[in-house]
Amino acid sequence: MSYSNVSIGNFRTKIVRFTPVVDTSAYAAGDVLFDSTAVTISSNATAGARGSILTASIIDRDDESSQTVTLYFLRSNVSLGTINAAPSITDDNAAEIIGSCTVTTGTDLGGCKYGETSGLVIPFELTGPTLYVAATTGGTPTFTAASDIRVRLSLQMESPV
Repeated sequence: MSYSNVSIGNFRTKIVRFTPVVDTSAYAAGDVLFDSTAVTISSNATAGARGSILTASIIDRDDESSQTVTLYFLRSNVSLGTINAAPSITDDNAAEIIGSCTVTTGTDLGGCKYGETSGLVIPFELTGPTLYVAATTGGTPTFTAASDIRVRLSLQMESPV
């Protein structure tokens, strides 16, 4: 079977990594783990970016108990709420959410916990080069450093990027 209108050359996979800022005080389940964090996904500041989020993984360098983290992907820099407090996003700001996924940091690797979710297809179309990510926690962690969480996203980007 032939697909004459399919152009695989217009897509590429991109891996982005970022370290959000977390609080070092005890969290309650459901609190904002980290607020809107800018993630540059395109080098073209004027063309924007379009594609899909395929996987998300989290490394908990503090080796906290296994927890489920919900990541929220946003098309603009809006606040999910105050870090280490219940989410309090406005209706207008909630309209900026393009999707979410959960990642459970259940794999103990000795000095850290790891979790990944795959098989995602969260499409996005941005007017600029930046995707924003915020998160809530399903656990009650207490981190020793503000940089204890590392996030990795695998994206399928459409041209131009």
